[in-house]
Amino acid sequence: MDTIRVVAVSGSMNVLHENLINKAVDVLRGSGLNVSFATHAKDKRSGDAADVRNRMADLHEAFTDPGVAAILVAVGGTHTIDLLPHIDYDLIRKHPKPICGFSDATVILNAIYARTRVITYYGPMLFSFAVNIDPVYTMDYFRKALFLKSAYRLNPAVQWGNYNELHSDMVNEGHQVIRTGSASGILVGGHVPSLNLLQGTVYLPELEDAVLFVEICERYGKATIEKLNQYLGALLLQKGAGRIKGLLVGRLYKCDEVGIDDLKKVLLEREEWKDIPIVLNVDFGHTMPMVTLPVGGRISIGRDGIIVSEQ
Repeated sequence: MDTIRVVAVSGSMNVLHENLINKAVDVLRGSGLNVSFATHAKDKRSGDAADVRNRMADLHEAFTDPGVAAILVAVGGTHTIDLLPHIDYDLIRKHPKPICGFSDATVILNAIYARTRVITYYGPMLFSFAVNIDPVYTMDYFRKALFLKSAYRLNPAVQWGNYNELHSDMVNEGHQVIRTGSASGILVGGHVPSLNLLQGTVYLPELEDAVLFVEICERYGKATIEKLNQYLGALLLQKGAGRIKGLLVGRLYKCDEVGIDDLKKVLLEREEWKDIPIVLNVDFGHTMPMVTLPVGGRISIGRDGIIVSEQ
C-alpha cells in the first residue's frame, strides 16, 4: 500500500478542523493509500505558518524517506515562496517523487519543475478529499496522474461547487472551446497570481512551446476579469510567452458575475494568442471536483479533446 506524506509547505494544518482531517484521511485510506503526517505539519510560528526551517526539514525528509510514495500539500496560504531559496533541488533531483497541491502550491510546483525537471502535480490538497462534491472524480484523476502514469483524457465533471462548500449540485456545462485548433506541449501554470510571483526568476519554467493552464480565485465580482487580464498581461512580458501553444482556463471560484462572454472578450482580444486553441471551464483549481494536472507533463488539445499523454 502506497504511503502519502502530508506536508504543510505554506499554511499550518492546524487551520483545518480535526473532523475534516479525519474524513480526508478516511477517504484516502479507503482508496488504498496510507497517510502519514510531517513532524511540523501542525506547527504555527507566526501568521498561519510554521518556521521556514521546520517546513524545509519536513519537505526534504518526505523526499528522502523511501517509505513515502508521494507528497500531499496540507493546505494553501501565502507562505510557500519563503521556501524557494532554501530548497535542496539536487536532493529532489536525486530522490524524485510526486508532490501535489493547488493555489499557493503553484509556487513550489513550478519552481521544482523549473530547477529539476521533476514533474509535479496541480491537484487536490489534503482537505480536498473531505469535500462531498463528486469525490470519486477527484480521486480518479489523482490516482491516474500520480500512480498509474498512463495517458488520460480530461472529461468534464457532472456537477461542481466551490472548494469550501461541502455540498453543491451546480450543473457543469462542460468545457467551453472559444478558439478551436490543436496543440501539444508541456504543461505549465496554476493559480495565476501565484505563478506571477515567479516572473523574472530562475523558478519560472520555460513558457515557449508550453501549454499554459491558469485559474484565479479572487472575489472581485465583475472586476475579476480585469484582474485576470492584468495577470496574463504580466505573464506575456516573460521570455517565450508569445510562443505559448495553447491555453486552458479553470472555472472561476466564487465569480458568478463573470460569464463565458466576459472571458471571451478578454482572451480573444490578445494578439499574442490569436492562433492558439483556448478552452475554458476546465475542472481544476479552486472548484470541486478537480482533475490533477502534471506540471512538466505533456498534454494535447484537439478533436479528441484534452489528453494528458506523457508524464
